[in-house]
Amino acid sequence: MSAIAVAMCGGLASAQFGTETVNNGTFESGSVFLNMPTNWATLGNPGGLWTNAFNHTPGGSRSISIDIMNGFHAWEPVLEFQSEIVPPAPTSNGGPVTFSFWYLMDGEVTNTAVVGAKIDWFSATGSRIGGTPDLDVETRDTMGEWQQFTTEVMPPVGTTRARILLFTFAADTSDPAADGVVYYDDVSLIQAMGEGTCSEADLAEPFGLLDAADLMQFVGNAISDQVLLTVDDNRIGNSSFEMGEDDPMDDPDEGFTPTDWFSFNFDPGSNFYAEAGVNGAPMARTGDFMVRVADDGPAGGFHGWAPDPIAAAPYNLTNPLVLRGWFNIPAQMTAQVIGVKVEFPEVTEEGTYGPNRGSTGDIFLSTTGAPTNGWEEFVVTLQPEELPATGDVARPLVFLFQGGAMPIVGDIYFDDITIGQNDSRQADINEDETTDAFDVIEFLGLYNMGCPGA
Repeated sequence: MSAIAVAMCGGLASAQFGTETVNNGTFESGSVFLNMPTNWATLGNPGGLWTNAFNHTPGGSRSISIDIMNGFHAWEPVLEFQSEIVPPAPTSNGGPVTFSFWYLMDGEVTNTAVVGAKIDWFSATGSRIGGTPDLDVETRDTMGEWQQFTTEVMPPVGTTRARILLFTFAADTSDPAADGVVYYDDVSLIQAMGEGTCSEADLAEPFGLLDAADLMQFVGNAISDQVLLTVDDNRIGNSSFEMGEDDPMDDPDEGFTPTDWFSFNFDPGSNFYAEAGVNGAPMARTGDFMVRVADDGPAGGFHGWAPDPIAAAPYNLTNPLVLRGWFNIPAQMTAQVIGVKVEFPEVTEEGTYGPNRGSTGDIFLSTTGAPTNGWEEFVVTLQPEELPATGDVARPLVFLFQGGAMPIVGDIYFDDITIGQNDSRQADINEDETTDAFDVIEFLGLYNMGCPGA
């Protein structure tokens, strides 16, 4: 009993601040013969209707609806009618967007269903570079009355187009109360001008003025572009675990923990900093140290290692991100799952982890616990559209899991955990993937034009 309604913002010849960007968001235009609104189409949605049963638009007569039923059902627009978005600073003067729509529930929708919205952001090349979290509406029964949802969100740098999703989702298909119809009307997305930015050359405060600060910022960006990190340059601190420090909470036989890393769901005797050839540990893949994950206690669980915020990897939204590492299982283990994952948390002003904004989910390295033939490599590649726009760092986790009360027998070792990604060029004004004299010429041309209207 799930349903998802998808709206695509309308394309414009050129984006205008403060004007409506959703094409046919009132659903008044359409084909009676096809019973479809203009620029919209259904996707796996036999219960989706272009309907005149309810309408919110003053003087109008149409809306769209989803009849809640099992499975995935959607409205989606024709591709060329996505919104044009002015990129936010530092690439342009685009500001936040105000997103709103009206909804009506004809009959109570079960509390297990989610009714909400989401916006996905796309670059000029068509790559998804981020998106909002699910924006849930609160009212479960509008009593046959239209209610408005509205919020303000900020597109990430590099955004040129936006796609809006209006959706409901019901996971409990056995719930007899999962019934009713949801109607949507007057979908709106309006962008504001950025805070004072006036040109692609307006790179530094004070915004709204082209001055020496913008010239210095461009020079600094150009210099940074000459020493960019590549996907082969590791961004994780102490990734080979060769630096360690005393920690009385760690295994008493070792007495050390790797600098800038921590073990989660720690159980005495479970996770510790291992030295090559000591207490049954194998030789490290590189150097003298590695980390061990196991559980010698009476019960299983989820255990592993992850870097502190200072050692996690900053990332960009324009290039693939690659996680690499090595694992070694010397003898048969009873663990149900041995795996890795990458999470994308925020980092607070205090330097601690904040909310997690995305994850790869568990990536299994082994589900049998069978011994490896020494050290084995794993490689995980994430495309830009898989990287959340709202995270601050990429945090790798290495772990094992054993459900129930069965104890884990055996050990697994990890070493050389790295994350690499090509840096994005900041001074590549003409976007030809090089920073050279042509970019200088184009920047100076923009700079000499001054702020529009100034």
